[in-house]
Amino acid sequence: MKFKNEAVRDVLLFFEENIDYEEDKHGELVKRKFYIDSIIENDFFKDLYEKHDYTKKELRYTIEKLIEGKILQIHGDLNLYYEIVDISYDGLQLLSSIHDESTWNKVKSVLKESGIYSLKYIGDVALQFGTTMVPKLVDKFITTQS
Repeated sequence: MKFKNEAVRDVLLFFEENIDYEEDKHGELVKRKFYIDSIIENDFFKDLYEKHDYTKKELRYTIEKLIEGKILQIHGDLNLYYEIVDISYDGLQLLSSIHDESTWNKVKSVLKESGIYSLKYIGDVALQFGTTMVPKLVDKFITTQS
């Protein structure tokens, strides 16, 4: 099965938007839990399947790989029964680096040109764009403050 870059970003954006705390039956705050089937069927993805050209099966596969790569955190066992509960710290770092649409488009261009689509490579490429942008932004900030 094919690992879809667009699905990676879409999944991370979904969790960023939907992770929250809820009260349990004892009034304690607990993280909301997500089940893979309810994620795949969520309206958030309805238009994205066609727009970003991936199927529900490919989305499921991508989510499983994000769990294996420790980008998403679960309670339970991936081979049996599990609930997705959060984005990991590394997942937040990855999302932060590809959150901006223009940066994401540049990253996708590099991925396509290189033919490398691993999670690590996605993050590394996005970090390179950020690293080259920072000195320009600092210079801009300094000149506007002078």
